[in-house]
Amino acid sequence: MRRLRAPRTYENPLCAEVSPVFFFMDDADDDTVLVKEVSKTYDEAARICAKCEHITECAEWGVRHEIHGFWGGLSPEKRRELRRIRNITVEDPL
Repeated sequence: MRRLRAPRTYENPLCAEVSPVFFFMDDADDDTVLVKEVSKTYDEAARICAKCEHITECAEWGVRHEIHGFWGGLSPEKRRELRRIRNITVEDPL
């Protein structure tokens, strides 16, 4: 497998054209956040990701490196599931 590029090196990613709020909203596993609002925001992020040429590479980056946010069309919950299936451990840098 070739080495993954960090998303900051992607050429013209669609997420860079909109507010980061779509991709870095408080995660649904925070009991203080309304799940309905997170879902609505992540639905919009998914629509943006679906049109981006970097979706596959970004999703893989997210699975391997990111705990928070929405990466390559994948919510934090979906990435946790994929990490569990693939036996990948990611440290939370916070």
